[in-house]
Amino acid sequence: MEDHENQIRTALNAMSAKGNSLRTHGFAFLWRNIYEVGLAPYTITMVNYSSFQALPYAFLDPDYLPNDTAMRFLQLIRDHAPEGHGQMLDKICEAGERFLNSFCEPRPEYFTDWMNLKPQIFQETDALAFVGWGIFEELFYERLAKEYEMADFDYRHDNPLLAISMLNEIIDETKLYVDWGKLGFDDEGDESFFE
Repeated sequence: MEDHENQIRTALNAMSAKGNSLRTHGFAFLWRNIYEVGLAPYTITMVNYSSFQALPYAFLDPDYLPNDTAMRFLQLIRDHAPEGHGQMLDKICEAGERFLNSFCEPRPEYFTDWMNLKPQIFQETDALAFVGWGIFEELFYERLAKEYEMADFDYRHDNPLLAISMLNEIIDETKLYVDWGKLGFDDEGDESFFE
């Protein structure tokens, strides 16, 4: 598989380009598995951020007053719990698979959120590369520029450890629990809010 590492890295960059063209926000890591068992010596871990997920955080501001549209989005969040896996994620995967299909059979699996993925990707792996798209790409390059300004030129443009450090700073790992009753939602059913 080492002979194909450039193709794998290209797949990662193609995924980032597709994420940007779709105007989504996310990131991906390339890992080499260092354990002896298993069929996948390389893994790409991808996270696509669903914009809907951020809306409940607005309620941390006690002065926030949601309008009707915000309330409708909140109901979608309550009823369907969007976490980033949808057609956009599929299109981003497909952009990368194009570069992988000639030498392996890539299989997307284990769809979950970053809080569940993060602890697992550091077990028995060697981090090789990082790409971001949308806001994650912008923030990563801002962080990289700061490192270069401090004369620390050791960081590559796809340094995964610098990316992990940046993600630890920007992703709030506090789980926000929404009190749906306080927001006026009850258990009457999905249709009642839209009447």
